[in-house]
Amino acid sequence: MFGIIVCGVTVFLISWIYLRWRNVREYWARRGVPHSPPHPLMGSLTFLQQKNPEKLYAELVEAKDKCANNSLDINTLADLQYLNCVIKEALRKYSPMGWMDRVALVDYKIDDKLTIPAGTPLYVNAIGMQYYEEFYPEPEKFDPDRFLPENEKESLQFTYLPFGEGPRNCIGKRFAQISLRSALAKLVLNYEFRPLPGQPKPSEIDIDKLGLFYVPSHHLNLDFIRR
Repeated sequence: MFGIIVCGVTVFLISWIYLRWRNVREYWARRGVPHSPPHPLMGSLTFLQQKNPEKLYAELVEAKDKCANNSLDINTLADLQYLNCVIKEALRKYSPMGWMDRVALVDYKIDDKLTIPAGTPLYVNAIGMQYYEEFYPEPEKFDPDRFLPENEKESLQFTYLPFGEGPRNCIGKRFAQISLRSALAKLVLNYEFRPLPGQPKPSEIDIDKLGLFYVPSHHLNLDFIRR
C-alpha cells in the first residue's frame, strides 16, 4: 500500500513539473527566448513610428531608387543614417535587457569607504542610465535626432547599453541590427501605421514587470495600411 502511494505521489510530481516547465518554456518563447526573431522590439518600433514616419520613409525611398533593381541590401541599410537613429532610439527606450551583470576581475576602490572585492557579481541598471536626463534630455520623448552625429556626445559612451559594451557585449548584436533594419525598412516602405482606438500613447506604455526582457506588458495594436 505504501509503495502504491509513493508511486502515485511520484507520478503526480513528475506531471506537475513537466506541465510547469512547459508553461515557463512557452512564456519565454513568446518573448523571444532563445531562438525567436526580435519581435518585441519590432512591435515597439512600429508603434513608435506611427506619429512621424515620413522622414524615414523619404530616406528609404531615396536609397531604394539608387539601388540596382530597387533592392536595399544589408550594406545599404547599414549606411542609412536616419534608419539607424530610429533603431538606436527605440533600443534606448526599450532595450532587450534592462540590466547587465558582470564580475569584478580585480579589487575596485570607489572611495575611502567602499572597495569592490575581486569576484564580486555586479549588476548595472542599464535602462536607468538610458532614461537619465543628464545623459538624454527629455528621456521619455522618442527623438531619433539625438543620435545624429552632430548631436551625439563622446562622453555618453558607456551610458547606452542595449547590447552591453566591451569585449563581452551581446554576441547577437550585428545579427539583431541587420534583422531590425531589414524588417523596419520593409514595413515602412510598404505600409503606413495607424493606431487603433483605445491604444495608449507611446509615453503611456506599461512595461512587463514579470518578464526577463524590457518589453510592453500588453499588445500594441496598429492598423497597417498598404501604401
